[in-house]
Amino acid sequence: MALMSGQAMAHVGYGSALYWGAGTYDPLTGNTQGATSTYGAAANFTPTVSSNGGYLAGLNPDSLGNTHDIRFRYFILEKDANVSFTITGTTNANGASTLNPGFSLYNGVVPASSHDGVGDVASTAADPDTAAYLAGAPDFASWSPFAGVNDVRGGAAAGTAANPTGLWGVFDTNGSITTGNNGTAGATDTHGPNYLGNLDTAKIATITYTGKSGADAAAGSSFTNSSGGTTGVLAADGTVDNSVSWNGFLHAGVYTLAIGGANVADYTQLFNDIVNGGATAGSQYAAAYTADRLARGLTISNFSVTTVPVPGAVWLFGSALMGFLGMKRRARSA
Repeated sequence: MALMSGQAMAHVGYGSALYWGAGTYDPLTGNTQGATSTYGAAANFTPTVSSNGGYLAGLNPDSLGNTHDIRFRYFILEKDANVSFTITGTTNANGASTLNPGFSLYNGVVPASSHDGVGDVASTAADPDTAAYLAGAPDFASWSPFAGVNDVRGGAAAGTAANPTGLWGVFDTNGSITTGNNGTAGATDTHGPNYLGNLDTAKIATITYTGKSGADAAAGSSFTNSSGGTTGVLAADGTVDNSVSWNGFLHAGVYTLAIGGANVADYTQLFNDIVNGGATAGSQYAAAYTADRLARGLTISNFSVTTVPVPGAVWLFGSALMGFLGMKRRARSA
């Protein structure tokens, strides 16, 4: 059982948390933060991402997109908070186009080193949790880099009504994502049930879309999706300047920030090259597909977390309510 050869594939790598709230548990490391909230190391805010079309690929209603064309980051809020950030594409020495960033926010994290083609290792495919996931997982398209694992996926076959195009990958820009890792061979689950690192056995987890996205794209822009229809660019900010910003309220919890390209022309080239055999070694499209996926630099700046304290009036109301209920109980017992 092997994945199609060609462009190198790196599994999901989150880096360290962009923000780690005081007293919270980090499911990717298994550690608990001390009394002081911290922001991550500066280098964690300047990653790269493959291609300039991953955000759009995940909007495909039938095929979805490839997690390997997305950069994953995460943060952990100890309290409800107002969060803000700006994502900016930077100039690339490799000649690649400058990233037009798009992002989505999800509750939770997927396991460290997750990948679309989980099940490519026999011991992982036999893991009970992984096997349960694979039993209902739809097949990948014949042109997908992950088509080699279709023999262990028991869901709808490609070309059927339930799976008309086959999957490109499992990345969903505006929906929940379930995927997993291979864990460590021979390991046992010693880090607890909430641990999603790669030091234990294989892990499967789902992240839930929050409904919050943004894209550096013209208002009303759209692209031809994998089924030949037209899909609008989700949450286009209306100003194409290689930058997108967001600010808003989030409840306490663990969040995934997924970043990919939102350039329609670059996405279209990427899709055409992969469908025509870009992931197959020796294909006439292989060189073009490799060029499509050159790394794009980006910077996450102005990342700010301002926790929102519970208003004093709420505490007063709670105290008064408890007192009132206590009076009623005493009255009934009199």
